[in-house]
Amino acid sequence: MRDTLPLVVLVEDDPAIGEMYRLGLEQAGFRVAVFQDAGAFFRSAEDEIPAAAVLDFPLGGGSPGIDVLDNRRRYDDLVHLPVLRLDTLT
Repeated sequence: MRDTLPLVVLVEDDPAIGEMYRLGLEQAGFRVAVFQDAGAFFRSAEDEIPAAAVLDFPLGGGSPGIDVLDNRRRYDDLVHLPVLRLDTLT
């Protein structure tokens, strides 16, 4: 039954925050794949297109969140992917 649940991909560079969101999404009835960088997210989409993505917008490392949104438009299977954007309040 677990494989029939919709997949949500979470791109979050902070492991503690990623774990928090993963637990909440799983309790809400989703399968969750957590990635700490955008490259891993795009590689995973080659195997399975998620139902939605949750994106840490001030993503550290190589690609900020806006780059992920721009780059997903290059993939036919991801162009209409719903994305929930997380912003850090400081």
